[in-house]
Amino acid sequence: QVSPHRRGNRNSTKFIRFVPVAAQCSRCKRVFQQHQHPRKCEEEACPAFALRQMPK
Repeated sequence: QVSPHRRGNRNSTKFIRFVPVAAQCSRCKRVFQQHQHPRKCEEEACPAFALRQMPK
């Protein structure tokens, strides 16, 4: 028999809820999901495009 605490620990990964978090580019106002690679807007200096590059 499994205790309720251990059963809860085992089943905890089944109840992960998706929380959509969106970010917005300050120049082109394009909305994209955080921690994803946003598409490039028309400007090369777009802050959303800069997120793709590795930090220096």
